[in-house]
Amino acid sequence: MNQLIGTGVRWIAGSLVALALALALYDLIVFQPRVSDIRALVSRASMDERSPPDTVRRVVRAAHPSLAKPLSRLLVQELALGSESTLQRQVQEGLWWALLALHVSDPDQLTLFLALAPMGGVERGFAQAAPDITGVPLSDVTLAQAARLVTIARSPAGFRDSPERLSRASKALLEQVASPR
Repeated sequence: MNQLIGTGVRWIAGSLVALALALALYDLIVFQPRVSDIRALVSRASMDERSPPDTVRRVVRAAHPSLAKPLSRLLVQELALGSESTLQRQVQEGLWWALLALHVSDPDQLTLFLALAPMGGVERGFAQAAPDITGVPLSDVTLAQAARLVTIARSPAGFRDSPERLSRASKALLEQVASPR
């Protein structure tokens, strides 16, 4: 019995080492060469997206405690890294999720999320969409307006054309902001 347990522990340890080596190799071969592209995306973001108002920060953090997950999907799309296969795309997004959390600062993750979020139609990014959706620039949005923007960014097709759904989801998000976990 002890021999069986020892074999199982060695197999698990070997598997974990292999996974860590695979992640490090992916980081070196795929992620690191794209760091300059990521920095360029941050520098191209609008000033309001690089330094968003506190209302936007609070709502985004309530909706996405870890921005690396939604951001990994956006960056895989933006940098044309996606694959036709759903499984391959999901694995790639998972790897980017882990590497973004390791290598990209929280403020830069927020900037990238705000700049790359699809907002419906041809609009992309919070700064571009804010005047159309809220009637004011991103720098002036209220907490309720920020909740509308974040809700739309979650699913532009699902909320942009359905004011009632948008209102319900935005109110639920505002409740999350008011009572953090």
